[in-house]
Amino acid sequence: MDEITALETEGYHLATGDSSCNAIFVTTPGLALDITLSRLSDTCESLLNSVSPLSKASIKALVVNMVRTRLEMDRISVNGKEVKVIQIPFIKELLFNGFANSSVTPDLTELIRLVENEIAESRRTKNFETIVR
Repeated sequence: MDEITALETEGYHLATGDSSCNAIFVTTPGLALDITLSRLSDTCESLLNSVSPLSKASIKALVVNMVRTRLEMDRISVNGKEVKVIQIPFIKELLFNGFANSSVTPDLTELIRLVENEIAESRRTKNFETIVR
């Protein structure tokens, strides 16, 4: 986990009072997927140890970025829990232009649905009601 992630998590806690972290991690292109997969469980533990107000951290999804050949996995197990794997295909134009300046964008429906469902679930919990008040 990097310093930016720790600062963002602390900032979120200060702004909302929420001491849990529901994370969606995105792979780094060029870093072997097996290295990323082997470090996922360490990342949550690192978050809990590095960010003092944090009491719970869970991985909601892993976004595998710039996939050239479709991976034969849609879920993985991290610390005994199933984690959704969302694949974003490699699109050469995005390397140079980014989403905002490209005429081609990947289908992000699956990722959007996941985030919307997590927000809806948060709103159903008592914790979210406490944060809003």
